[in-house]
Amino acid sequence: MSGQDERRIIAAIAEFHLDRGTWPSPAAASAYERSLGVWLHTQRVGAARGTLDPFRLEVLDYEIPGWQVTAEEAWLNHAREASSFLLLHGRQPEPAAPETRERLVATWLRTMQSLERLGALRPDRATWLDEHCPGWRSNEKPVFPERKGPSRV
Repeated sequence: MSGQDERRIIAAIAEFHLDRGTWPSPAAASAYERSLGVWLHTQRVGAARGTLDPFRLEVLDYEIPGWQVTAEEAWLNHAREASSFLLLHGRQPEPAAPETRERLVATWLRTMQSLERLGALRPDRATWLDEHCPGWRSNEKPVFPERKGPSRV
């Protein structure tokens, strides 16, 4: 990949984050978002392992402030994806679903359920899930609170 291609990708990721307030996902349905997400994920892995070129690290820090998410931010991003899925679909995600994003959400929720059963899920995280992810503790259909106001049908 040429330096010019990388500059375009970095600019696209910065614009994506600015426009949407979220980072591109490597599991996105959109090929465009997925390609940006995969590239960003690769850079994050390299930074975490200490194998990312120091110059590239400086460029990324300058061009895309906040591109290295903390473990807490990563957890919250996954939790928000799970919440969005449950609220949008009104059901638990399927681990064998054809869509990658649904499979990832299903795997993440199963991991949270396992941690909860083992007593290893932090109480603040369990509380967040209780408040934002109806039915997350089981594979049963979530129960959603009554909507107030006009229905969007």
